[in-house]
Amino acid sequence: MSPLNFLSTAAGRRHWDIFSELCLKFRATGNLVPDAYFAALAIESGSEWITSDAGFGRYPNLKWRRLPEP
Repeated sequence: MSPLNFLSTAAGRRHWDIFSELCLKFRATGNLVPDAYFAALAIESGSEWITSDAGFGRYPNLKWRRLPEP
């Protein structure tokens, strides 16, 4: 079995600025607020976000990939 590739990360100095910008630009409310938070974490760390939620495609600076259908 191959090892999993993942990055454990925490918000850095630029996170709040990125998060705020995403929330304002995309008028995030409700469930889109935590999406913007997670997108900001990935953007700040330069990570690729793996998800089944195609809505993450709205964030142009986010590197992301959609999970394949089961």
